[in-house]
Amino acid sequence: MFDEEWIKKVFIPKVQKRGGEVLALRQNSSVMSAAIAIRDHLVNWMYGTKEGEFVSMGVYTDGTFYDLPKDFVFSVPVKCKDFTFEVVKNLAVSEFSKSKINISLKELQEEKEEANENNLAENENEDDD
Repeated sequence: MFDEEWIKKVFIPKVQKRGGEVLALRQNSSVMSAAIAIRDHLVNWMYGTKEGEFVSMGVYTDGTFYDLPKDFVFSVPVKCKDFTFEVVKNLAVSEFSKSKINISLKELQEEKEEANENNLAENENEDDD
């Protein structure tokens, strides 16, 4: 679909620096950029995606797509219609993309584990009171 070299050398560095660029250009935070992204997300969800197109949305995983485990919120391709979404399954995912997805997944798993440990520790402290 896209040139992988362009993704590696142009797109990813651009996205990584985007917040700073917005800040420098507007001399304020990137809140407006986030607001526009939210608007676009809601428009797709409310009015549906165009026929034959899909968008990327953060959805709760159920373990049935893209080798993602259950119980995470992950950005995946979806089609929207009538305030619902359907995950677009079985798109080809390059090894490079899989490696980036796995890095994000590992970070999410670590954060979930840490949150669970903190919650357990808090509950144990409450029991001591």
